[in-house]
Amino acid sequence: MSYKFWIKFDIHGGGVIAFLIALIITFSLANKVTFANEESDAHNKSGDAHFHVADYTKALEEYTAAINIDNKVARYFSNRAWTYIHLKNYDAAKKDFDTAIQIDEKLSNAYRGRAELYRIQGNLEESKKDFTKAGSLYYETGNYSEGAEDFTKAIEIDSENSGYYTKRGWDYFKLKKYVEAENDFDKALRLSDDNNAYAYEGRAQVYKETEKFEDAKNDFCNAIEEYYNNADYDSAKAVLKTVMALDNSYARALYWAGMIEHNVDKNYKKAVEYYTTLIDNLKNPYKPEVIYCNRGEGYLLQHDYDAAINDFSKAIDIDPTYIGAYKRRAEIYFYHKKDYSSAFADYKEALRFDKNQKILSYEEKEIFEKNTKVCWDAFNFLERFKMKLRYPEYKLYGLLGALFVVIVVDYILGLVGDLRDPQVHLTFGLALQKLVAKMLLLLFTDIVGVFDKSQLVAFSIRDIILTLAILYELLYTLNDATRAGIPIPNWLSDLVKKVINMFEGIFQRAPSR
Repeated sequence: MSYKFWIKFDIHGGGVIAFLIALIITFSLANKVTFANEESDAHNKSGDAHFHVADYTKALEEYTAAINIDNKVARYFSNRAWTYIHLKNYDAAKKDFDTAIQIDEKLSNAYRGRAELYRIQGNLEESKKDFTKAGSLYYETGNYSEGAEDFTKAIEIDSENSGYYTKRGWDYFKLKKYVEAENDFDKALRLSDDNNAYAYEGRAQVYKETEKFEDAKNDFCNAIEEYYNNADYDSAKAVLKTVMALDNSYARALYWAGMIEHNVDKNYKKAVEYYTTLIDNLKNPYKPEVIYCNRGEGYLLQHDYDAAINDFSKAIDIDPTYIGAYKRRAEIYFYHKKDYSSAFADYKEALRFDKNQKILSYEEKEIFEKNTKVCWDAFNFLERFKMKLRYPEYKLYGLLGALFVVIVVDYILGLVGDLRDPQVHLTFGLALQKLVAKMLLLLFTDIVGVFDKSQLVAFSIRDIILTLAILYELLYTLNDATRAGIPIPNWLSDLVKKVINMFEGIFQRAPSR
Protein backbone atom coordinates (compact mmCIF):
# COMPACT_ATOMS: atom_id res chain seq x y z
CA MET A 1 0.00 0.00 0.00
CA SER A 2 1.52 3.36 -1.08
CA TYR A 3 2.21 6.36 1.20
CA LYS A 4 -0.39 8.42 -0.68
CA PHE A 5 -3.05 5.79 0.04
CA TRP A 6 -2.40 6.00 3.77
CA ILE A 7 -2.64 9.79 3.66
CA LYS A 8 -5.92 9.53 1.79
CA PHE A 9 -7.24 7.01 4.30
CA ASP A 10 -6.31 9.28 7.21
CA ILE A 11 -7.73 12.44 5.62
CA HIS A 12 -11.14 10.89 5.04
CA GLY A 13 -11.28 10.03 8.72
CA GLY A 14 -11.49 6.69 10.50
CA GLY A 15 -9.66 4.77 7.75
CA VAL A 16 -6.77 3.68 9.89
CA ILE A 17 -9.04 2.86 12.80
CA ALA A 18 -11.29 0.71 10.58
CA PHE A 19 -8.30 -1.10 9.21
CA LEU A 20 -6.99 -1.85 12.72
CA ILE A 21 -10.42 -3.13 13.78
CA ALA A 22 -10.46 -5.50 10.79
CA LEU A 23 -7.03 -6.82 11.78
CA ILE A 24 -8.20 -7.40 15.35
CA ILE A 25 -11.32 -9.28 14.19
CA THR A 26 -9.29 -11.46 11.84
CA PHE A 27 -6.77 -12.22 14.56
CA SER A 28 -9.54 -13.07 17.00
CA LEU A 29 -11.19 -15.44 14.53
CA ALA A 30 -7.87 -17.10 13.87
CA ASN A 31 -7.36 -17.57 17.59
CA LYS A 32 -10.87 -18.96 17.89
CA VAL A 33 -10.21 -21.53 15.12
CA THR A 34 -6.92 -22.51 16.71
CA PHE A 35 -8.65 -22.86 20.05
CA ALA A 36 -11.40 -24.93 18.49
CA ASN A 37 -8.82 -27.29 16.86
CA GLU A 38 -6.99 -27.64 20.11
CA GLU A 39 -10.24 -28.40 21.88
CA SER A 40 -11.31 -31.00 19.32
CA ASP A 41 -7.89 -32.59 19.45
CA ALA A 42 -8.09 -32.77 23.20
CA HIS A 43 -11.38 -34.67 22.93
CA ASN A 44 -9.79 -36.98 20.35
CA LYS A 45 -6.84 -37.73 22.65
CA SER A 46 -9.22 -38.37 25.51
CA GLY A 47 -11.12 -40.76 23.24
CA ASP A 48 -7.87 -42.58 22.47
CA ALA A 49 -7.16 -43.00 26.16
CA HIS A 50 -10.59 -44.49 26.81
CA PHE A 51 -10.35 -46.69 23.70
CA HIS A 52 -7.06 -48.27 24.83
CA VAL A 53 -8.61 -49.32 28.15
CA ALA A 54 -11.64 -50.74 26.33
CA ASP A 55 -14.01 -48.03 27.67
CA TYR A 56 -15.70 -47.81 24.28
CA THR A 57 -18.80 -45.94 25.41
CA LYS A 58 -16.75 -43.07 26.84
CA ALA A 59 -14.42 -43.17 23.85
CA LEU A 60 -17.43 -42.80 21.56
CA GLU A 61 -18.56 -39.71 23.47
CA GLU A 62 -15.14 -38.09 23.21
CA TYR A 63 -14.69 -38.82 19.49
CA THR A 64 -18.19 -37.51 18.81
CA ALA A 65 -17.36 -34.32 20.75
CA ALA A 66 -14.23 -33.87 18.62
CA ILE A 67 -16.24 -34.30 15.42
CA ASN A 68 -18.91 -31.85 16.59
CA ILE A 69 -16.22 -29.20 17.06
CA ASP A 70 -14.33 -29.98 13.81
CA ASN A 71 -15.87 -32.32 11.25
CA LYS A 72 -13.07 -31.92 8.67
CA VAL A 73 -10.51 -34.16 10.38
CA ALA A 74 -10.50 -37.66 8.84
CA ARG A 75 -8.84 -39.42 11.78
CA TYR A 76 -11.67 -38.40 14.15
CA PHE A 77 -14.17 -40.29 11.98
CA SER A 78 -11.80 -43.24 11.59
CA ASN A 79 -11.26 -43.45 15.36
CA ARG A 80 -14.99 -43.32 16.03
CA ALA A 81 -15.57 -45.99 13.37
CA TRP A 82 -13.14 -48.33 15.14
CA THR A 83 -15.10 -47.70 18.35
CA TYR A 84 -18.37 -48.54 16.59
CA ILE A 85 -16.84 -51.88 15.49
CA HIS A 86 -16.16 -52.79 19.12
CA LEU A 87 -19.70 -51.73 19.99
CA LYS A 88 -20.93 -53.92 17.06
CA ASN A 89 -22.65 -50.97 15.41
CA TYR A 90 -21.38 -51.95 11.97
CA ASP A 91 -23.57 -49.64 9.88
CA ALA A 92 -22.37 -46.60 11.81
CA ALA A 93 -18.77 -47.86 11.55
CA LYS A 94 -19.07 -48.25 7.75
CA LYS A 95 -20.48 -44.75 7.42
CA ASP A 96 -17.66 -43.21 9.48
CA PHE A 97 -14.92 -45.10 7.60
CA ASP A 98 -16.39 -43.93 4.28
CA THR A 99 -16.47 -40.34 5.55
CA ALA A 100 -12.88 -40.54 6.76
CA ILE A 101 -11.68 -41.87 3.37
CA GLN A 102 -13.71 -39.23 1.56
CA ILE A 103 -11.95 -36.51 3.60
CA ASP A 104 -8.48 -38.10 3.29
CA GLU A 105 -8.12 -40.81 0.66
CA LYS A 106 -4.64 -41.67 1.96
CA LEU A 107 -5.63 -42.42 5.55
CA SER A 108 -4.29 -45.97 5.88
CA ASN A 109 -5.89 -46.53 9.29
CA ALA A 110 -9.35 -46.00 7.81
CA TYR A 111 -8.76 -48.55 5.02
CA ARG A 112 -7.45 -51.04 7.57
CA GLY A 113 -10.50 -50.52 9.79
CA ARG A 114 -12.93 -50.88 6.93
CA ALA A 115 -11.10 -54.03 5.85
CA GLU A 116 -11.61 -55.48 9.34
CA LEU A 117 -15.27 -54.49 9.19
CA TYR A 118 -15.71 -56.20 5.82
CA ARG A 119 -14.01 -59.33 7.15
CA ILE A 120 -16.37 -59.43 10.16
CA GLN A 121 -19.33 -59.12 7.77
CA GLY A 122 -17.96 -61.85 5.50
CA ASN A 123 -17.30 -59.56 2.53
CA LEU A 124 -13.85 -60.99 1.87
CA GLU A 125 -13.36 -59.51 -1.61
CA GLU A 126 -13.76 -55.95 -0.34
CA SER A 127 -11.74 -56.81 2.75
CA LYS A 128 -8.78 -57.90 0.60
CA LYS A 129 -8.93 -54.70 -1.41
CA ASP A 130 -8.86 -52.48 1.68
CA PHE A 131 -6.08 -54.44 3.39
CA THR A 132 -4.05 -54.10 0.17
CA LYS A 133 -4.76 -50.37 -0.01
CA ALA A 134 -3.82 -49.88 3.63
CA GLY A 135 -0.62 -51.90 3.22
CA SER A 136 0.39 -49.93 0.15
CA LEU A 137 -0.19 -46.61 1.93
CA TYR A 138 1.85 -47.74 4.92
CA TYR A 139 4.68 -48.72 2.54
CA GLU A 140 4.58 -45.32 0.83
CA THR A 141 4.95 -43.56 4.19
CA GLY A 142 7.80 -45.83 5.30
CA ASN A 143 5.74 -47.70 7.89
CA TYR A 144 6.89 -51.11 6.69
CA SER A 145 5.91 -53.11 9.77
CA GLU A 146 2.29 -51.97 9.50
CA GLY A 147 2.34 -52.63 5.76
CA ALA A 148 3.60 -56.19 6.28
CA GLU A 149 0.84 -56.72 8.84
CA ASP A 150 -1.90 -55.68 6.40
CA PHE A 151 -0.55 -57.86 3.59
CA THR A 152 -0.36 -60.77 6.03
CA LYS A 153 -4.08 -60.31 6.71
CA ALA A 154 -4.76 -60.18 2.96
CA ILE A 155 -2.80 -63.42 2.55
CA GLU A 156 -4.88 -65.03 5.32
CA ILE A 157 -7.94 -64.35 3.16
CA ASP A 158 -6.36 -65.30 -0.18
CA SER A 159 -3.15 -67.31 0.06
CA GLU A 160 -2.86 -67.79 -3.72
CA ASN A 161 -2.50 -64.11 -4.64
CA SER A 162 1.09 -63.59 -5.76
CA GLY A 163 0.81 -59.80 -5.49
CA TYR A 164 0.31 -59.93 -1.72
CA TYR A 165 3.52 -61.93 -1.27
CA THR A 166 5.42 -59.56 -3.54
CA LYS A 167 4.34 -56.48 -1.60
CA ARG A 168 4.95 -58.07 1.79
CA GLY A 169 8.35 -59.18 0.48
CA TRP A 170 9.24 -55.56 -0.23
CA ASP A 171 8.16 -54.59 3.32
CA TYR A 172 10.39 -57.32 4.72
CA PHE A 173 13.24 -56.20 2.49
CA LYS A 174 12.96 -52.63 3.79
CA LEU A 175 12.97 -54.04 7.34
CA LYS A 176 16.16 -56.00 6.42
CA LYS A 177 14.38 -59.29 7.03
CA TYR A 178 16.07 -60.86 4.03
CA VAL A 179 15.13 -64.48 4.68
CA GLU A 180 11.43 -63.62 4.99
CA ALA A 181 11.64 -61.34 1.96
CA GLU A 182 13.28 -64.01 -0.22
CA ASN A 183 10.67 -66.58 0.84
CA ASP A 184 7.85 -64.20 -0.11
CA PHE A 185 9.37 -63.36 -3.51
CA ASP A 186 9.92 -67.07 -4.18
CA LYS A 187 6.30 -67.78 -3.31
CA ALA A 188 5.07 -64.96 -5.55
CA LEU A 189 7.09 -66.25 -8.50
CA ARG A 190 5.83 -69.81 -7.99
CA LEU A 191 2.22 -68.67 -7.92
CA SER A 192 2.24 -66.58 -11.08
CA ASP A 193 3.81 -66.58 -14.54
CA ASP A 194 2.66 -63.06 -15.45
CA ASN A 195 3.61 -59.56 -14.33
CA ASN A 196 6.42 -60.73 -12.08
CA ALA A 197 8.79 -57.84 -12.70
CA TYR A 198 8.35 -56.35 -9.23
CA ALA A 199 8.94 -59.74 -7.57
CA TYR A 200 12.06 -60.41 -9.66
CA GLU A 201 13.39 -56.95 -8.85
CA GLY A 202 12.71 -57.45 -5.14
CA ARG A 203 14.41 -60.84 -5.02
CA ALA A 204 17.34 -59.40 -6.98
CA GLN A 205 17.72 -56.70 -4.34
CA VAL A 206 17.73 -59.37 -1.62
CA TYR A 207 20.39 -61.33 -3.51
CA LYS A 208 22.44 -58.16 -3.94
CA GLU A 209 22.30 -57.36 -0.21
CA THR A 210 23.22 -60.94 0.70
CA GLU A 211 26.07 -60.89 -1.88
CA LYS A 212 24.61 -63.53 -4.20
CA PHE A 213 25.64 -61.43 -7.17
CA GLU A 214 25.15 -63.93 -10.00
CA ASP A 215 21.61 -64.64 -8.84
CA ALA A 216 21.04 -60.91 -8.42
CA LYS A 217 22.16 -60.12 -11.98
CA ASN A 218 19.97 -62.86 -13.41
CA ASP A 219 16.89 -61.67 -11.51
CA PHE A 220 17.51 -58.04 -12.39
CA CYS A 221 17.51 -59.08 -16.05
CA ASN A 222 14.33 -61.12 -15.49
CA ALA A 223 12.76 -57.96 -14.12
CA ILE A 224 13.99 -55.93 -17.11
CA GLU A 225 12.47 -58.44 -19.50
CA GLU A 226 9.11 -58.35 -17.70
CA TYR A 227 9.05 -54.55 -17.53
CA TYR A 228 10.05 -54.35 -21.20
CA ASN A 229 7.35 -56.80 -22.31
CA ASN A 230 4.77 -54.78 -20.36
CA ALA A 231 5.97 -51.55 -22.02
CA ASP A 232 7.14 -50.13 -18.67
CA TYR A 233 10.33 -48.80 -20.21
CA ASP A 234 11.20 -46.35 -17.44
CA SER A 235 11.29 -49.15 -14.88
CA ALA A 236 13.26 -51.33 -17.30
CA LYS A 237 15.85 -48.59 -17.73
CA ALA A 238 16.11 -48.02 -13.98
CA VAL A 239 16.76 -51.72 -13.30
CA LEU A 240 19.19 -51.90 -16.23
CA LYS A 241 21.19 -49.09 -14.64
CA THR A 242 21.37 -51.10 -11.41
CA VAL A 243 22.57 -54.33 -13.03
CA MET A 244 25.09 -52.52 -15.25
CA ALA A 245 26.54 -50.98 -12.08
CA LEU A 246 27.04 -54.53 -10.79
CA ASP A 247 28.58 -55.88 -14.02
CA ASN A 248 28.73 -53.85 -17.24
CA SER A 249 29.86 -56.89 -19.25
CA TYR A 250 26.99 -59.17 -18.20
CA ALA A 251 25.61 -60.75 -21.37
CA ARG A 252 21.90 -60.44 -20.60
CA ALA A 253 22.32 -56.86 -19.43
CA LEU A 254 24.11 -55.95 -22.67
CA TYR A 255 21.37 -57.67 -24.63
CA TRP A 256 18.65 -55.61 -22.94
CA ALA A 257 20.73 -52.47 -23.25
CA GLY A 258 20.79 -53.09 -26.99
CA MET A 259 17.08 -53.86 -27.10
CA ILE A 260 16.17 -50.65 -25.27
CA GLU A 261 18.47 -48.52 -27.42
CA HIS A 262 17.11 -50.21 -30.55
CA ASN A 263 13.37 -50.41 -29.91
CA VAL A 264 12.71 -47.71 -27.32
CA ASP A 265 15.25 -44.92 -27.82
CA LYS A 266 15.73 -45.62 -31.57
CA ASN A 267 19.47 -45.12 -31.17
CA TYR A 268 20.48 -47.76 -33.74
CA LYS A 269 24.15 -46.90 -33.77
CA LYS A 270 24.42 -47.37 -30.00
CA ALA A 271 22.37 -50.57 -30.23
CA VAL A 272 24.75 -51.97 -32.85
CA GLU A 273 27.66 -51.19 -30.52
CA TYR A 274 26.06 -53.20 -27.70
CA TYR A 275 25.29 -56.14 -30.01
CA THR A 276 28.79 -56.10 -31.47
CA THR A 277 30.28 -56.17 -27.98
CA LEU A 278 28.16 -59.21 -27.22
CA ILE A 279 29.08 -61.01 -30.44
CA ASP A 280 32.81 -60.19 -30.47
CA ASN A 281 33.70 -60.47 -26.79
CA LEU A 282 31.50 -63.24 -25.42
CA LYS A 283 31.65 -66.91 -26.29
CA ASN A 284 28.00 -67.59 -25.46
CA PRO A 285 25.96 -64.42 -25.95
CA TYR A 286 22.39 -64.38 -24.70
CA LYS A 287 19.92 -65.24 -27.50
CA PRO A 288 22.53 -65.05 -30.30
CA GLU A 289 19.98 -65.41 -33.11
CA VAL A 290 18.05 -62.39 -31.78
CA ILE A 291 21.27 -60.40 -31.36
CA TYR A 292 22.31 -61.06 -34.97
CA CYS A 293 18.82 -60.24 -36.24
CA ASN A 294 18.63 -57.02 -34.22
CA ARG A 295 22.09 -55.93 -35.27
CA GLY A 296 21.13 -56.71 -38.86
CA GLU A 297 18.09 -54.48 -38.48
CA GLY A 298 20.34 -51.77 -37.05
CA TYR A 299 22.56 -52.04 -40.13
CA LEU A 300 19.46 -52.03 -42.34
CA LEU A 301 18.20 -48.80 -40.80
CA GLN A 302 21.65 -47.30 -41.42
CA HIS A 303 21.45 -48.51 -45.09
CA ASP A 304 24.36 -50.94 -44.74
CA TYR A 305 22.55 -53.68 -46.65
CA ASP A 306 25.42 -56.14 -47.09
CA ALA A 307 26.20 -56.14 -43.37
CA ALA A 308 22.50 -56.53 -42.63
CA ILE A 309 22.14 -59.53 -44.99
CA ASN A 310 25.19 -61.12 -43.38
CA ASP A 311 23.68 -60.81 -39.88
CA PHE A 312 20.23 -62.01 -40.93
CA SER A 313 21.88 -65.02 -42.57
CA LYS A 314 23.77 -65.83 -39.35
CA ALA A 315 20.54 -65.59 -37.38
CA ILE A 316 18.94 -68.08 -39.80
CA ASP A 317 21.94 -70.40 -39.51
CA ILE A 318 21.38 -70.50 -35.74
CA ASP A 319 17.60 -70.83 -36.01
CA PRO A 320 16.41 -72.00 -39.46
CA THR A 321 12.79 -71.22 -38.47
CA TYR A 322 13.45 -67.57 -37.50
CA ILE A 323 10.65 -65.79 -39.39
CA GLY A 324 11.81 -62.28 -38.47
CA ALA A 325 15.22 -62.82 -40.07
CA TYR A 326 13.68 -64.21 -43.27
CA LYS A 327 11.30 -61.27 -43.39
CA ARG A 328 13.99 -58.61 -43.05
CA ARG A 329 16.38 -60.28 -45.47
CA ALA A 330 13.58 -60.66 -48.02
CA GLU A 331 12.84 -56.94 -47.76
CA ILE A 332 16.45 -56.09 -48.56
CA TYR A 333 16.55 -58.49 -51.50
CA PHE A 334 13.21 -57.28 -52.84
CA TYR A 335 13.28 -53.51 -52.27
CA HIS A 336 16.98 -52.68 -52.29
CA LYS A 337 18.88 -55.40 -54.17
CA LYS A 338 16.17 -56.34 -56.71
CA ASP A 339 17.31 -59.94 -56.21
CA TYR A 340 13.91 -61.47 -56.82
CA SER A 341 15.04 -65.07 -56.66
CA SER A 342 16.47 -64.65 -53.14
CA ALA A 343 13.52 -62.50 -52.05
CA PHE A 344 11.07 -65.12 -53.34
CA ALA A 345 12.89 -67.85 -51.39
CA ASP A 346 12.84 -65.87 -48.11
CA TYR A 347 9.19 -64.87 -48.42
CA LYS A 348 8.26 -68.49 -49.05
CA GLU A 349 10.24 -69.72 -46.05
CA ALA A 350 8.66 -67.11 -43.77
CA LEU A 351 5.16 -68.08 -44.91
CA ARG A 352 5.91 -71.78 -44.53
CA PHE A 353 7.16 -71.48 -40.94
CA ASP A 354 4.33 -69.12 -40.02
CA LYS A 355 1.80 -71.92 -40.53
CA ASN A 356 2.96 -73.28 -37.16
CA GLN A 357 4.22 -70.17 -35.39
CA LYS A 358 1.36 -67.78 -36.30
CA ILE A 359 3.56 -64.68 -35.96
CA LEU A 360 2.79 -62.77 -39.14
CA SER A 361 -0.22 -60.50 -39.26
CA TYR A 362 -2.84 -60.75 -41.98
CA GLU A 363 -1.47 -57.57 -43.57
CA GLU A 364 2.09 -58.91 -43.58
CA LYS A 365 1.03 -62.15 -45.24
CA GLU A 366 -0.85 -60.20 -47.89
CA ILE A 367 2.29 -58.15 -48.63
CA PHE A 368 4.39 -61.34 -48.81
CA GLU A 369 1.96 -62.96 -51.24
CA LYS A 370 1.89 -59.82 -53.38
CA ASN A 371 5.69 -59.57 -53.45
CA THR A 372 6.15 -63.25 -54.32
CA LYS A 373 3.84 -62.73 -57.29
CA VAL A 374 5.98 -59.80 -58.43
CA CYS A 375 9.04 -62.04 -58.11
CA TRP A 376 7.36 -64.86 -60.04
CA ASP A 377 6.42 -62.53 -62.88
CA ALA A 378 10.07 -61.42 -63.08
CA PHE A 379 11.38 -65.01 -63.48
CA ASN A 380 12.34 -66.51 -66.81
CA PHE A 381 11.36 -70.05 -67.82
CA LEU A 382 14.36 -71.74 -66.24
CA GLU A 383 13.95 -69.82 -63.00
CA ARG A 384 10.30 -70.83 -62.76
CA PHE A 385 11.20 -74.46 -63.45
CA LYS A 386 13.81 -74.34 -60.66
CA MET A 387 11.24 -72.92 -58.24
CA LYS A 388 8.77 -75.65 -59.19
CA LEU A 389 11.31 -78.27 -58.22
CA ARG A 390 12.14 -76.50 -54.93
CA TYR A 391 8.86 -75.50 -53.28
CA PRO A 392 6.17 -77.88 -52.02
CA GLU A 393 3.26 -76.07 -53.64
CA TYR A 394 4.96 -76.38 -57.03
CA LYS A 395 7.05 -79.52 -56.55
CA LEU A 396 4.55 -82.12 -57.74
CA TYR A 397 4.06 -80.29 -61.02
CA GLY A 398 7.79 -79.74 -61.39
CA LEU A 399 8.61 -83.40 -60.85
CA LEU A 400 5.87 -84.50 -63.22
CA GLY A 401 7.21 -82.05 -65.79
CA ALA A 402 10.71 -83.43 -65.44
CA LEU A 403 9.35 -86.95 -65.66
CA PHE A 404 7.44 -86.07 -68.83
CA VAL A 405 10.61 -84.69 -70.45
CA VAL A 406 12.53 -87.84 -69.58
CA ILE A 407 9.71 -90.02 -70.95
CA VAL A 408 9.63 -88.11 -74.25
CA VAL A 409 13.40 -88.38 -74.68
CA ASP A 410 13.24 -92.04 -73.67
CA TYR A 411 10.50 -92.75 -76.17
CA ILE A 412 12.34 -91.02 -79.01
CA LEU A 413 15.56 -92.87 -78.24
CA GLY A 414 13.56 -96.08 -77.98
CA LEU A 415 12.16 -95.50 -81.45
CA VAL A 416 15.63 -94.87 -82.83
CA GLY A 417 16.94 -97.96 -81.12
CA ASP A 418 14.06 -100.09 -82.37
CA LEU A 419 14.55 -98.83 -85.95
CA ARG A 420 18.21 -99.78 -85.83
CA ASP A 421 17.49 -103.19 -84.29
CA PRO A 422 17.08 -105.64 -87.16
CA GLN A 423 15.14 -108.07 -84.98
CA VAL A 424 12.43 -105.57 -84.03
CA HIS A 425 11.94 -103.09 -86.92
CA LEU A 426 9.68 -100.95 -84.71
CA THR A 427 6.58 -103.11 -84.73
CA PHE A 428 3.33 -101.41 -83.82
CA GLY A 429 2.85 -103.77 -80.88
CA LEU A 430 6.21 -102.83 -79.33
CA ALA A 431 5.54 -99.10 -79.73
CA LEU A 432 2.13 -99.51 -78.12
CA GLN A 433 3.67 -101.53 -75.28
CA LYS A 434 6.21 -98.77 -74.56
CA LEU A 435 3.51 -96.10 -74.65
CA VAL A 436 1.30 -98.03 -72.18
CA ALA A 437 4.26 -98.44 -69.82
CA LYS A 438 4.89 -94.71 -69.83
CA MET A 439 1.22 -93.98 -69.21
CA LEU A 440 1.21 -96.35 -66.23
CA LEU A 441 4.24 -94.54 -64.80
CA LEU A 442 2.47 -91.20 -65.11
CA LEU A 443 -0.63 -92.71 -63.49
CA PHE A 444 1.53 -93.91 -60.59
CA THR A 445 2.90 -90.40 -59.98
CA ASP A 446 -0.64 -89.02 -60.09
CA ILE A 447 -1.69 -91.49 -57.40
CA VAL A 448 1.22 -90.31 -55.26
CA GLY A 449 0.01 -86.75 -55.77
CA VAL A 450 -3.45 -87.73 -54.51
CA PHE A 451 -1.89 -89.28 -51.43
CA ASP A 452 0.08 -86.11 -50.88
CA LYS A 453 -3.03 -83.91 -50.97
CA SER A 454 -4.83 -86.19 -48.53
CA GLN A 455 -1.72 -86.24 -46.30
CA LEU A 456 -1.78 -90.04 -46.14
CA VAL A 457 1.86 -90.24 -47.22
CA ALA A 458 4.64 -88.29 -45.55
CA PHE A 459 6.06 -85.45 -47.61
CA SER A 460 9.56 -86.97 -47.56
CA ILE A 461 8.27 -90.36 -48.78
CA ARG A 462 6.41 -88.72 -51.66
CA ASP A 463 9.59 -86.95 -52.76
CA ILE A 464 11.56 -90.19 -52.63
CA ILE A 465 8.94 -92.07 -54.69
CA LEU A 466 8.78 -89.41 -57.40
CA THR A 467 12.56 -89.05 -57.50
CA LEU A 468 12.92 -92.82 -57.84
CA ALA A 469 10.43 -92.79 -60.71
CA ILE A 470 12.47 -90.17 -62.54
CA LEU A 471 15.75 -91.99 -61.84
CA TYR A 472 14.37 -95.31 -63.15
CA GLU A 473 13.09 -93.58 -66.25
CA LEU A 474 16.50 -91.91 -66.69
CA LEU A 475 18.20 -95.30 -66.43
CA TYR A 476 15.87 -96.75 -69.10
CA THR A 477 16.61 -93.72 -71.28
CA LEU A 478 20.36 -94.29 -70.98
CA ASN A 479 19.90 -97.97 -71.88
CA ASP A 480 17.81 -97.04 -74.95
CA ALA A 481 20.45 -94.50 -75.96
CA THR A 482 23.12 -97.21 -75.76
CA ARG A 483 20.96 -99.50 -77.90
CA ALA A 484 20.56 -96.69 -80.41
CA GLY A 485 24.32 -96.50 -80.78
CA ILE A 486 24.78 -93.30 -78.80
CA PRO A 487 28.01 -93.56 -76.79
CA ILE A 488 26.98 -93.35 -73.13
CA PRO A 489 29.83 -93.67 -70.59
CA ASN A 490 29.48 -96.54 -68.16
CA TRP A 491 30.21 -94.34 -65.17
CA LEU A 492 27.03 -92.35 -65.85
CA SER A 493 24.83 -95.44 -65.76
CA ASP A 494 26.64 -96.70 -62.67
CA LEU A 495 26.12 -93.34 -60.98
CA VAL A 496 22.38 -93.43 -61.65
CA LYS A 497 22.21 -96.98 -60.27
CA LYS A 498 24.05 -95.93 -57.10
CA VAL A 499 21.70 -93.00 -56.59
CA ILE A 500 18.72 -95.32 -57.06
CA ASN A 501 20.12 -97.73 -54.47
CA MET A 502 20.66 -94.84 -52.08
CA PHE A 503 17.10 -93.58 -52.45
CA GLU A 504 15.68 -97.08 -52.10
CA GLY A 505 17.58 -97.41 -48.83
CA ILE A 506 16.16 -94.09 -47.62
CA PHE A 507 12.67 -95.17 -48.65
CA GLN A 508 12.97 -98.38 -46.63
CA ARG A 509 14.04 -96.41 -43.54
CA ALA A 510 11.53 -93.56 -43.96
CA PRO A 511 8.93 -93.46 -41.15
CA SER A 512 5.25 -93.62 -42.02
CA ARG A 513 2.94 -90.72 -41.14
